[in-house]
Amino acid sequence: MITGILGAIVSSLVVLNGWAAMRRPLERLLEYDPMGKRMMATRGEAFTRRFYRVYGLSLLLAGLVGLYISVRSFAI
Repeated sequence: MITGILGAIVSSLVVLNGWAAMRRPLERLLEYDPMGKRMMATRGEAFTRRFYRVYGLSLLLAGLVGLYISVRSFAI
């Protein structure tokens, strides 16, 4: 029961982080990310924006799967 509650909390935070990574402007995402700044300099803006969108989508999907699993543990 406790692990289901903790899983739901952590998964919801992962969903929020993924949603934010997809929706924030690129300048805000690169503010504290030195690797992202380096990627922006070498690969360009279009690739970096696409990378952060795919990263956000993968976090969103992982969080939704975690939420599904934790909610299913309440039913058992």
